[in-house]
Amino acid sequence: MSELSTNLTEIAHSSSTTIKEEFQENTTRDIYLFGISVGLLITFSSLVLSSWNFVSSRVYLATAGVVAVSLGIGASFGLVSSCGLFFVDIIGVMPFLAIGVGVDSMFVILSEWSDHHDKATVEDQLGATLKGCGGSVTIAALTDITAFFIGLSSRFQSIRNFCAYTGVALLFSYVCHMTFFLGCLTIHGKRVRENRHCVTCTPVEQNPQKEKSCRSFVCSGSQPTKRTDEESYCENIPRKILSAFVQHPVSKCIISVLFAGYIAISIWGCLNLKQGLVLNNLVSDDSYFQKYFKWNTENFEDTFVLSVVFQQMNYLDAGNIQSMTELLYTLEAESTIKDNSSLCWYHLFANSAYFNTSSNSAFLSNLQSFLPSVPHVTNDVEFSPDGTLIKASRCYVFSKNIRDTTAQGEFMLRVRELVDASELNVFVFNPVFIFMEQYVSILSGTLLTVGIAIICMFVITLLLMPHPVMVVLVTVNMLSISLGIFGFLYICDLTLSSITMIDLIMSVGFSVDFSVHVCHGFVTSGKPTRKEKTLDAVKTSASPVVNAGLSSLVGVLALAGSQSYVLRAFLIVMVVVICFGLAHSMLLLPAILSVIGPVGREVGENRNTGNQCRPPDEISTTTT
Repeated sequence: MSELSTNLTEIAHSSSTTIKEEFQENTTRDIYLFGISVGLLITFSSLVLSSWNFVSSRVYLATAGVVAVSLGIGASFGLVSSCGLFFVDIIGVMPFLAIGVGVDSMFVILSEWSDHHDKATVEDQLGATLKGCGGSVTIAALTDITAFFIGLSSRFQSIRNFCAYTGVALLFSYVCHMTFFLGCLTIHGKRVRENRHCVTCTPVEQNPQKEKSCRSFVCSGSQPTKRTDEESYCENIPRKILSAFVQHPVSKCIISVLFAGYIAISIWGCLNLKQGLVLNNLVSDDSYFQKYFKWNTENFEDTFVLSVVFQQMNYLDAGNIQSMTELLYTLEAESTIKDNSSLCWYHLFANSAYFNTSSNSAFLSNLQSFLPSVPHVTNDVEFSPDGTLIKASRCYVFSKNIRDTTAQGEFMLRVRELVDASELNVFVFNPVFIFMEQYVSILSGTLLTVGIAIICMFVITLLLMPHPVMVVLVTVNMLSISLGIFGFLYICDLTLSSITMIDLIMSVGFSVDFSVHVCHGFVTSGKPTRKEKTLDAVKTSASPVVNAGLSSLVGVLALAGSQSYVLRAFLIVMVVVICFGLAHSMLLLPAILSVIGPVGREVGENRNTGNQCRPPDEISTTTT
């Protein structure tokens, strides 16, 4: 049909399987984008982690971090598939999500590693690194994994399968970072201590001053004597800018006003958020279904043909026939059903010369002779293999024009209610019901799943975060970000559907990720005042958090070239989630901590736990 054309007319067509077939093709067609995402992420990470010191440069560790996440994704596909969970089309989004989120731990670990450059041995440096950031990395990974495992409680099978694949992928990514990546980091530490080149691994001269040549520059280097010797500009700049900005009183006023406006806009967006999924969004922009959908919407009513299917029914029983007829009349009486719109093979047969109820064999024999003469109902009766029994049959009623998705969901529930009230073994069906199911349950299902996720995140933070004030602040951040995601769905011209529900589940874990690093830095700071402790927290967390957020954005950037609404919607929400997460953790949270952050004996005692994250002493920031 797609290749059929004439000189006089244009043709647009569709079938009951079009959306499924086009959605599957659309998902598999964008697989190549994952390769682009991996390439972009390796390039970005290499840029962030490289430096002009060719001994301490960590450019190869960028590749190791991305490989660790890729191993986790592969392990997830293998394990979850072997457990019998089917690969549904929407799982095609999972690699982009996992690759973007999974590398976050790499930046946190390497930032802490640079802070302990003065340790005598690699073992001591690695031990100090894990003492400093192991807790926050574990909390962040645990919250992400838990958020997706909670998604297994969703009533939608596709959501459950997606969350299973993604949760396991993030779990394996964490394991690979704690094993494979730390092993690579150990090799890096030994190479640096032996003063070997980051590319050739050969011993190099320690910054010779006599020969000023390109070869001398590229083939030289030294062990780091301070943190900035190992870090790049991409790591130093966020720390310097943010530590200066968040401490200024004017900045705090600006942050307060901006977030008040953010809350107001989010609430307005939530009040206007629509539910449902427009069907043409499930296919690519160049699909033949787009033309059909456009013409059908512009020129025809949005009506639905309801198949009323009767099973194991005796058609010679007058009581059954009366119940069948009354059911069709009851449906026609509904305000959403067209008057006198029923179409039933039995009524056509009863008004024909073939109709014979003298015996079951005569009824069936004459019916089999009648059906071929009426082509539009030929397929409406299903006989047993020997032709002596009617296994099932169907009649039709036609709805009125129903365009609003909420009204469509209510329509489906109403006709089901009427059919279920019948004493016959009967059900009603339309292929679009699978989408209407979302219209009536997506809001309650999303609120329930996200609510459970928030409660679990609160419990995890309560158990692992060493101060109750920090638990409250992380929870408030989590609620604020979730509110913003709901509200900005409307602003981004997206609806609440099973597709965006995945993003909302993801946002719960993300909202904890960034905040927990800042809170951990504040609690483990040895400074006596809120102002100094906040400055320590920002200096400690700004670089890894900002670069982790940017790496997540780079990981999904390739989706901008997709023709799939699912992938583009995921990209939009991912950008919103990351931007809100960074804004809350790097702007709002430090501003609040500088005012009400916990200080005193109970916080200072954390210095004795061995978990102190020391900010770089060489960075001087002027604050007011």
